[in-house]
Amino acid sequence: MFLIIYPEKGEAQYSLMGKCKVITLDDDYSLKGFLQYCYSTISPSWLHEQLDTPQRREMLYRLSCFHFCIVERCKYGIFGWITDFSVSTVNFESAANLFKDLCDRWAEISFNSLFSNVLEIAYLADMSDKYDLLVFRTIAQWIFSGLNKHDNGVVDNLHLKTYNVAPALILEQIKKTKFPKDTAMSGLNEAVIRSCKRRQVLAIKKSVLEMLKEDQEEIFEVDEDFNEASNEFVYSVSATQTEEVTGVEYCVRNEIRAIEEAGIPSKRLAYLKTLLEQSDGIHRVEIRNFQRPQAILEQLKQDYAKRQKLPLDELIVFGTLRLPVSTDFVEFSGCCMLGAGYDKDYNCLQEARTPIQSIDTVYVLVKRKNLPVKPESLNVPLYYKQLNGGFVHLLDIEVESNIPSNHWLLRGAKLCTASPIKLEAMEEETAGSNR
Repeated sequence: MFLIIYPEKGEAQYSLMGKCKVITLDDDYSLKGFLQYCYSTISPSWLHEQLDTPQRREMLYRLSCFHFCIVERCKYGIFGWITDFSVSTVNFESAANLFKDLCDRWAEISFNSLFSNVLEIAYLADMSDKYDLLVFRTIAQWIFSGLNKHDNGVVDNLHLKTYNVAPALILEQIKKTKFPKDTAMSGLNEAVIRSCKRRQVLAIKKSVLEMLKEDQEEIFEVDEDFNEASNEFVYSVSATQTEEVTGVEYCVRNEIRAIEEAGIPSKRLAYLKTLLEQSDGIHRVEIRNFQRPQAILEQLKQDYAKRQKLPLDELIVFGTLRLPVSTDFVEFSGCCMLGAGYDKDYNCLQEARTPIQSIDTVYVLVKRKNLPVKPESLNVPLYYKQLNGGFVHLLDIEVESNIPSNHWLLRGAKLCTASPIKLEAMEEETAGSNR
């Protein structure tokens, strides 16, 4: 796709290419376009007729659809995958050839064998996050074998009438089929998709205007869905060191000591010192200001084990969004939910109305591993943004849901200790000030 910028309010008095700026933009395949490309140009165009049953030919077709799903999901950044992940036609060609090898060796091909012998090898070499792996497997189940009644309805129109025909007739069917919306193939919520598309348009607009050397102040815009009030930090003097410090205060003092020893000015230091002024102890923290939040979890676990006289390996630290009956917990503030909404009154997940929902409090506490779990309860991961790196898993948050858990995996429901969009804006601001 070409974007042509005409000079002098659109009046080009000289040759077109001599007086215009031509900017190229990505023009992605639609699902229909990608399938036509598959069956006319790359592996499926010749592998199709080498497969001896309609079932295997359908699996090859679904492999093509699956690849499109992964490509589509990669467009939405952290909403699609918590870690950087991308795929190309190379991954698809590898998967198609591995599938042909599998067909040559196995009489029956189950979903598990397809996943471990084809998809895992072709796509997952660079994926390490446990939650992303679950999401990837869920998308594969969605396309190849189905998930649940609600989500299966989205991809019902993928079916072709017959697969036991030549590639040319497959192409004819693809041409006539009314496929699902391309964006729906990502598995993400429509609110997430709309906001990400708007941000992409704004980013393109900003890049184009920068090329035209416009005033940067006039081109910076923020999507209202992501607009958040900034936090102010008040400098203060820390409380007097006591002889014995335990719990969260111990972790706070360690964080302060590390910052002061490094000798680097930090807004985090001011916030951490305000925590020590609290006369009744530290019960609520904005966890994004900690360099090593895992230390708080470890300290909670050790304190609980000491009080209850239990071994550490019998305990687990978890979170909940509902106020616990127990008073032995720490509150994390400043967190947000991505990819799903949260109904506080019923303590359950619901479809997202906005891409990011602020969560007032995450309650973090300890329990024994062998305690029974409610059937309607599911675990939503909470991720922490490292100061000099990406997001890492911190702990799981127990939330209730009346919808199968695989639906929320498909939606990419997760919690973060701070809004990733706000963090991105802060990083851009810092980079700009350093230039």
